[in-house]
Amino acid sequence: PKAWEEASRDDAGQDILSRAHGNEYRYSPEDEWYIEQLRSMAAMTAAATTGKIADFLTRAGQAGLLEDTLFLFTADHGSMESHGRLWYGYHPHEEVQRVPLFGVGAGLTGVDERNLETRDLTQTLLQYFGTPHRTHPRAQSILAPGEKPYTTGLTLRSDTWNEWFVLLYK
Repeated sequence: PKAWEEASRDDAGQDILSRAHGNEYRYSPEDEWYIEQLRSMAAMTAAATTGKIADFLTRAGQAGLLEDTLFLFTADHGSMESHGRLWYGYHPHEEVQRVPLFGVGAGLTGVDERNLETRDLTQTLLQYFGTPHRTHPRAQSILAPGEKPYTTGLTLRSDTWNEWFVLLYK
């Protein structure tokens, strides 16, 4: 994100990011001041984005689009800053593997606490557009009822230890 690019321009910040990269993406307690700057920029970006989405949905509602249009909002990953680490794909924590997602319109209401996977988004879109194709045997539309017995995830391979984690959520 833009906040990361801007924050990494100064020399002290670049040194901290370089050290973290060489230490399994972990930062040290003395680097917490810089991580707080990154968190602050990320929070400001999230707040600005939230306002833009709210404005968009207000206008969509005024235009009558929420009756029969499905809007899905998601992110590509969670954050590791609360665990003393930077970046995301190398760590087997739930915050990284579970992706924020919300849908608006087309009859969606309430909060869905089911365990779903990224592949379910594609299946949701196919169902919404009336396509009978299945993208994967375990793919499930978020518009359909039903519970998955488990979901899976896979981390990126660690640069240092050449390991990765397969994750199973029940």
